[in-house]
Parts: sequence; C-alpha cells; structure tokens
Amino acid sequence: MNYTKYVLCFLILVITTAGVLTVRTATAKKRSGTLSISVSSEKATYTLGETVPLAFSLSNETSETTLVAHPSLATGTVRLMISTDGVNFAKYTGPGWGGLHGSVKPIKLDPDGELKTNGTVFYNVRHKFGPQNEMYAERFRRESLGTDIAFSAVGKYWLKAIFDDGKIKLESAPIELEFAEPSGIDAIAWQIVKEKSEYAYFVHTGEVKFYPNTPEHSDFLADVQNLRDQLIGSEFAKKVDRMLTEREIIAENLRQIRGDR
Repeated sequence: MNYTKYVLCFLILVITTAGVLTVRTATAKKRSGTLSISVSSEKATYTLGETVPLAFSLSNETSETTLVAHPSLATGTVRLMISTDGVNFAKYTGPGWGGLHGSVKPIKLDPDGELKTNGTVFYNVRHKFGPQNEMYAERFRRESLGTDIAFSAVGKYWLKAIFDDGKIKLESAPIELEFAEPSGIDAIAWQIVKEKSEYAYFVHTGEVKFYPNTPEHSDFLADVQNLRDQLIGSEFAKKVDRMLTEREIIAENLRQIRGDR
C-alpha cells in the first residue's frame, strides 16, 4: 500500500514538473535579432471567386528601437508577390495599392514591437501604357500578374510580402494557399465574374469602374443588381448586396450633409 502511494506521489511530481517546464518553454520568447515582415491569411483553402483577406506585420526582434515607415499598401511600403510554382513571383496590385505618393514620415518601432496593416486580394489592377512608354510597359507586364483576378485557376499559390521604405528592405517567408473549383450556384457566378473584370472590381471595392452620371454607370448598377437577384444564395450575390447597401448608406449620409430631401 505504501509502495503504491509512493509511486502515485512520484508520478504526480513528474507530471507537475513537466507541466511547469512546458509552460515555461511555451511562454519564453527568443529574439531573432532582426526586423521581419510577415503575411498571414484567415485560412489555407479557398474556392475561386472568394476574396482573400490578408494581414501584414512588421516586427522588431532586435534589442534596439528602430525608425521605420509604417507598413502600408496604399503608400507602397508593403507589396505582395504571388507565385504559382513557389519559385517565380509576380507583383499583385490591388485597387488603391501604391496610389498614395509623397514622403512617409518614419516612426519608432520599439524592441518586440509590431506594426500591422490589412488588405484584401481579389481584383488585380493592370495598368495601361501609351505607345511612348512601351519599354516600361514591357517590364511592368513581365514583373506583374497578367490576370484581372489574382487567383484565377485551381491549384496552389504562394504569397510573400515585401517591405521597402527606401532604407530598409525585407522579404517574408512565403505562405501557401490552395484554391478549388466552386460548386452549385457559386460555380455559375464565378464563370460570370471571371469573364467581366468590372464585376470583380465591384465585388472587391463596391465601386463602379465607369464615370458617375453616365449611361454606362447606370447600366452597370442595373446589371449587377439583376445578377444579384438571379444568383440568390451565391457568395457573389451576398457580396453585391453588401456593397449596394454600403453605397446606399454613403449616399444617404451625403444627402443629409447637403440637406437634400
């Protein structure tokens, strides 16, 4: 009996000690001694036609405070690169990415500090160039994604972030995402969206690519609402409905500001 008690006490001591050691190991943080940029997604698998939210994080794992520009997709201090083979990467440009120009004031990033930004990946902006800029255009096409939608085919994609504020340049480890064919009503919606980039742009931004107060603008809104009604239950219809609701809220706020009835 005493022997059994002794064994039980010994096992409890071992388990307790192991638990303490495990906790201490999990909570210990080791600095890499460098600045680093990382990118992460909410999940690893998607279906074609889904928008992909990403989080970017700039971390200071040194022992000193560092001056850096805030990571920003709008100013271009953060860029996203996408690959279909894990080796050859091309630049993705979302709506509004890299569009803000001018000097970026550096801020202090303390040891173990972190600066974050978020972005959505779906519609890919493909710039148009005139004949006089053909040399630059060729380089741009060679280095950038050549599709209107970032993830346009079934399969695996690798994504990595680049941070560059003019003084510090960092590259993240790649993450891997996998895309599958949609099914049912979502498959029908995907076929429509991938054939007409205006729909992809609207799903991504809620904005219309045509100038306001033009027949093209009005026709597009009527068209997209008609598609929403035909594709009820699809992710496309849900996104369009959300975007139209947001547009109406903004319009109503503007009317109230102007005093319109």
